[in-house]
Amino acid sequence: MGLSLSISTPVFAERTLTISNPVRSVSLLGGTSILVEPGLILIGETIQTIRCKLGGFKSGDRLAVTPIYSATPGSDSSLFSQAYDSTSGILTITDPNPISARGVSGGAWQTLLRTLSFYPATVKMSQNTRRTVEYEVLEQNKYYLHPDGTYHFYSYITMSPANTWAVANANASSQKWYGKSGYLATVTSGSGTNVAYENGFILSQVSAGLSGWLGGADNGVAGNDTWSWNTGPETGSQFSTGAVALSGKYANFASGEPNHDATSPQSNYLQMYSSGSTAGQWNDLSNTATLPGYFIEWGGLPEPAATVTIKIQNHNAIKHAAGF
Repeated sequence: MGLSLSISTPVFAERTLTISNPVRSVSLLGGTSILVEPGLILIGETIQTIRCKLGGFKSGDRLAVTPIYSATPGSDSSLFSQAYDSTSGILTITDPNPISARGVSGGAWQTLLRTLSFYPATVKMSQNTRRTVEYEVLEQNKYYLHPDGTYHFYSYITMSPANTWAVANANASSQKWYGKSGYLATVTSGSGTNVAYENGFILSQVSAGLSGWLGGADNGVAGNDTWSWNTGPETGSQFSTGAVALSGKYANFASGEPNHDATSPQSNYLQMYSSGSTAGQWNDLSNTATLPGYFIEWGGLPEPAATVTIKIQNHNAIKHAAGF
C-alpha cells in the first residue's frame, strides 16, 4: 500500500502537492523510460514555474514531460516550456502566462506533472540503483532568484489582533510552504542592485497602509545600535551599525531611524513601512510594540518540497555481470 505525503498548512491550505507512492521499485526490461508519479496531486494558485531535480543521476540521464498544447486556436502554441540542465539534473517547466485555472485540482499543471518521465542513460545497471526526483513549486509573484543562487519565496501574513515581533517570529517559523519552514524575512548580502530589489520584492507582498515585521533586531545596548538578522539561515549576521550598512550588506532605515525608541531599553525590532514616501524603508520598534502583520520568507533551506525515490531493479544485471 502506498504512503501519502501531503504538504499543507492552515494558512496555505489551498497549496498542496501530494505524492501517492514516494518510494517504489521498477524493473527495466529493455524499457527506455519510467513514469515518476502518475498519481501526483497538485493544487496551487498562479503557478509560474516548477523545478524537478533528479538526484543520484548519471551522465546521460534525463527528465522530461509530455507537452500540453493550447486548445484555443490563435493562442500560444504551448501552455508550457521545459528545459533540462544535464549538469545539475534539473528540469525547469515554465508557464509563460500563469492563470489560477491551471493550478486547480485536476488542472493542466497536475496533468502535465503526471507525464514526468525519467529516461536512464543505460539499462545496464546494477541491482537496486536509486534515483530521486524532488519537486519545487514556484508561484507567480511569490519568488525570485536570490543572489545566493536559490529561489526564495515571500508573502505578507496579517495578524488579528496586531501583535509583537516575538509572536510574529513564532508564527513565521511554524509556517510551511511545500515543506519548507518559514522565517521573518531578511534582506541579505550580495550586490547592491539585487539586494535593493529583494527589499522591493518583499514590499510588493503587502497592500499600502499596512506595515510588518522583518527579521532584524539590535542588541539592546543603548548607544550601540548593532543590527543583525535574527531569523532564518542569516541568524546572527550583522548588517548595520545604526543606519549605516556594513560593507557588502544592505540597510534601508528611514530618515532619523533607528532612534532606539525610549519606550524600552531592551532589544528593538525591525519594521518595514508600506505607504507614502517611506514605503519600503525601515524603522525600529520596541519589544512591546504591535503591528498588523509580518513579512515571511522561505528559502536557503535544504529540504525539498516533495521527493519520489525510484529503486531500479534491472533483471538483466546478473546476466550482464556474468558476461552472457
